[in-house]
Amino acid sequence: MKLGLTKNSWLFAIKTTIAAMLALYISLAFDLTNPSWAVATVFIASQPFSSSTFSKGLYRIIGTFCGALVALFLVPNLVQTPIILCLAFSLWVALCLYVSLQDRSPRSYMFMLAGYTATIIGFPSVMAPDVIFTTATDRFQEILLGVVSSALVHRVLFPNNIFNAVKATIDKWINDAYQLIGMSLNGRENNPEGKGYDLLHNVANYPMNLERLADHLVYDGRRGRQQAAVVENIQSSMRQIVPLVDSIFLRINLLGEENIPQELKGIFNKLKKSSEIELNQNEFHQIKTELNALKKQYSNLQTTQFNISIYALIIRLIELTHFMHKVQILHENLTNDQYKSNEKAPKKHYFVDQKLALLSALTVFCTIMVTCLLWIFCGWDSTASSMPMMAAISCSLFATFDSALPPLKMFINATVVSILIVLFYAVMVLPSINSYEMLLLVIVPLFIALALFMTVPNTAFISMILAINLASLMGLKNEYHSDFLFTINSGLTTVLGIGIAFFMIYAMRSKKPIWVASQIEKYALRDIINTIKRDISAKKYWKERESFINRMLDKTYQLLPRVKHPTKKKLYEDTHLLNDIRLGINLLDLKQYLLQSKNQTQKVQVQRLLGNIIDYLELKLAHKNSMPREQIFRYIDELMSQYQGTIAENELNIVLYNIKISLHPDYIFTTVKNDFDQEDDLNSQLSPT
Repeated sequence: MKLGLTKNSWLFAIKTTIAAMLALYISLAFDLTNPSWAVATVFIASQPFSSSTFSKGLYRIIGTFCGALVALFLVPNLVQTPIILCLAFSLWVALCLYVSLQDRSPRSYMFMLAGYTATIIGFPSVMAPDVIFTTATDRFQEILLGVVSSALVHRVLFPNNIFNAVKATIDKWINDAYQLIGMSLNGRENNPEGKGYDLLHNVANYPMNLERLADHLVYDGRRGRQQAAVVENIQSSMRQIVPLVDSIFLRINLLGEENIPQELKGIFNKLKKSSEIELNQNEFHQIKTELNALKKQYSNLQTTQFNISIYALIIRLIELTHFMHKVQILHENLTNDQYKSNEKAPKKHYFVDQKLALLSALTVFCTIMVTCLLWIFCGWDSTASSMPMMAAISCSLFATFDSALPPLKMFINATVVSILIVLFYAVMVLPSINSYEMLLLVIVPLFIALALFMTVPNTAFISMILAINLASLMGLKNEYHSDFLFTINSGLTTVLGIGIAFFMIYAMRSKKPIWVASQIEKYALRDIINTIKRDISAKKYWKERESFINRMLDKTYQLLPRVKHPTKKKLYEDTHLLNDIRLGINLLDLKQYLLQSKNQTQKVQVQRLLGNIIDYLELKLAHKNSMPREQIFRYIDELMSQYQGTIAENELNIVLYNIKISLHPDYIFTTVKNDFDQEDDLNSQLSPT
């Protein structure tokens, strides 16, 4: 296995170890109660980038403070009623975890930490509730010391700016997205092996990955906040590209390459060029001019399905070119340190699966209660408090995973290994240490090695667990006393707590990614139905449309990475959600047309169509593979045939056509394509004059 260690890997390892040893030295110098907490905090708070180290440390301090306050309130008041005390702690952790899952920003760590910190302080104090204030203040001091040491060292010694990683991610995203555009413009016939499939799923991963990085930019001072604003605008525009390209891909396949006008093919070739060479401003303006000229040309033609399909394709190409051009301008601003932008990014809409969030909260509640009852009825001493503590920590840390079982297995394995290493140090090494310098000689090489492996993706998680457990379990103090039985007992209850969490999560919470994806599709369908049913005033239409699109895009980018198929690699066919997004937008456009129309007969007909489509969507919500009734398509054709004229005069037919091809993909390549072949004037319309 290639480790891929870089200069930054070594810098991170050395800086983290320096911060840990600084925290240890100060703890020992001031004779603090538990220096291990400060050392462990350094490994928890230390991140590859200085801004993310600062943000995690900041929220760790706030979360620890809140958790300590709760422990100070609960233990003295409820210590005489153990079951009620356990219920109170379980409810607190569950509530904090649920709130944490509502937020995808770095703030979520604060809520989660406030939950399980209360158990870390509270449970060990039940045997001596009179000293809980001392325990709480000691922990807060140690956490504060660890956070300050980590933030200070990472900020002062060769700081690693997160902007470079954000910029590199954006560059890769743009490059992959433009390659996807090029492949999609070739149509399905020229992508027989689904070459764009893996590329699509790579592109689908970027929004969440970039979000996790870019959220920390605001902690890099004023310049970081300016950069974050530009990045947010780039992200907002880039997220539009996959649905737009999917829509263009659909229309190209529907038309067939042989039926696409030469003028459009020329524009395709220019856009494909962007995957190899970045288009300049003049080239973008030229493409926009040509597309607008074609739009005007086709808007004066009759509303045949073929003309409408070409017109709709032109509209999508105009939108795609707009976003590509906008991204290029913003990207140049970012590259040239030009951060002043008057444009505010659209409001973010975070999708949260409330069922899974509630299930995660219920799981942590039940797990803590099971471990508490086992602790109480087995009569273990205070060392057994590790069981409910580790149960709370395990269920909280892995609540964002679809299936937490694989990382939990690694967690258990790493904990067992760390206990064995601690036993070796406790028996063979630490008893003979009599100075700080000697202590450094025996632990610094170990911590540097673990910090190095924390920078390697394949070993990062297990290395971090080893480092945290070693720092916590070694019991580093001024007066070190080796207690073999205490270490064994504490280690056993720690592993048991994680093991119980493993089985409880397996029984209650573990879900496959494909199941989570199906739930996201249901949430999306329900959102479409509720949005279409809701009364929307003409003034609020565009705001509601933008909000709807952003909600759907967030669901899309959470779903696509989960539905990647190992063998069946057909471009854009993993999910119907992209179709559903198009359908929802077109139904909103139809509602807007209803608001503007003064033709009462037409309003009644369109309202009837909306009702039939909503009935179909509700049926699809209950039965995923339901297909729309053929009567809906016939009714759309009847409506389209009633209102003739040029495309510019007949907005309704364009919306109806878009709804028709969005209703079901299987229908698109049979009935609709046959309609093109039956149009008598097809050949005369291919190159309009």
